[in-house]
Amino acid sequence: MSKLKINTEDYRIVRTNYSGLETDKKQILVGNTNRPFNDFMQQLKTRRMGTYNKSPHFTIKKNGDVIQHFETEFFSYYLGFSNEADKSIISIALENVGWLKKNLTTKNFYDWTGKEYSDEEINYSEFLWKDKLYWENYTEEQKTSLKELIKFLCKKHNIDERYVGHNSQLMDPMAHSGIISKCNYFDELTEVNPTLELKKSTRRIFRKS
Repeated sequence: MSKLKINTEDYRIVRTNYSGLETDKKQILVGNTNRPFNDFMQQLKTRRMGTYNKSPHFTIKKNGDVIQHFETEFFSYYLGFSNEADKSIISIALENVGWLKKNLTTKNFYDWTGKEYSDEEINYSEFLWKDKLYWENYTEEQKTSLKELIKFLCKKHNIDERYVGHNSQLMDPMAHSGIISKCNYFDELTEVNPTLELKKSTRRIFRKS
């Protein structure tokens, strides 16, 4: 039995951060926050003087907590690929800073914003992908919550529980009905990175390619 709990109260965003137009959904899009959760929430609330309209429907924190920011019937411009794509997706951002740089002298790491982490503060993997070598890992708690949230949303919105299964750009990403990641839309993006190895049966949802 699913243990999914969704926090729908504590981190709501205001109406200027999303569209109140109800639209049909055909995809669940997974990306990153690209910064720690508190910094991410501050950005959602204050960027563009409070009118930032690229908010995800959900955020999953490192501890596995699932946060809902607005109703799934509505949409934001989270993806930015096209209006039609944004209208058709339910977006999930995983708390993860993405790729890291390592100072070989101090052994500390830096994310893309310049925030510094000690080796003990960041759980990372080392492999070369898209010209980057160090990546923050997704937590097991996040993976479990993401699986349960995907299953719940697919049932609620009658979305095919089909997975792209890789991190490369698709020729026609809008043609896919099911679960997809940001880097399936944009080759230059690294969301999600290959440390996310969720599985559908014996198959990974997202993997290095």
